[in-house]
Amino acid sequence: MDAYLKRYATSEIFPVVDTPLGRLAMIPCGEINVPEVARVLMMQGAEVILHPTNSPRRPAQEAAKVVRAAENMVFVISANVALGIGFSLNGSVLGGRSHIIDYLGRTLAYEDGAEETTAVSGLIDVESLRAARRKDTGTANPLLRARWEMYRPFFAAASFYPPNSFLDAPMADALSARPAIAASLQNMAKAGVIVEG
Repeated sequence: MDAYLKRYATSEIFPVVDTPLGRLAMIPCGEINVPEVARVLMMQGAEVILHPTNSPRRPAQEAAKVVRAAENMVFVISANVALGIGFSLNGSVLGGRSHIIDYLGRTLAYEDGAEETTAVSGLIDVESLRAARRKDTGTANPLLRARWEMYRPFFAAASFYPPNSFLDAPMADALSARPAIAASLQNMAKAGVIVEG
């Protein structure tokens, strides 16, 4: 992490780009499960989050797509691979479930199957999103009600996954992450996040 932060400016860590289609950002694959990624992108003005993924059927990840859209008032366009996914060497684990969700968490388009399709398309009305963020002062606009200052001390104190675990050698495979995962579990237990049983 330290080497990465030395190389890139803060604005480059979670980039948002202005385009004629709106302010676009991207969250790859399983990172949709990390609420802070989408939150930081929203804080930089993201209106549409593109979510290319290579994911098996996981109810929690499907729910995360909807929640990320609604809690941040952004569109989420999730495009999953068709047929067998990349880490399923024999192709037995299928992709599919591409999904477009609006800024209120409503499904605009969804395809449950794993076949190739162009059926998942919908109107991304960025102007209605902008109006809702600006004019909706009720509870449907969660951005107005967040007490950012209240959360800051908790994030400042949180340190679970060791940040420079692969500084000397890049992660070669999932097994090489085991020491970092073990340290993360230990730090979470120490902080009282998990209880060892």
